[in-house]
Amino acid sequence: MGYRPRPAASILGRNLAIYGLGGLVAPFIGIKLIDLVVTLIPGF
Repeated sequence: MGYRPRPAASILGRNLAIYGLGGLVAPFIGIKLIDLVVTLIPGF
């Protein structure tokens, strides 16, 4: 499978969908994981 040029708008749309949604979802997952770890530590 070789290189196939694509229009810039197509590439931009794909990148916004992947990285934009990931940028919105990833912080919430990270915060939840930190919250779970902190609740396991006694004294907090």
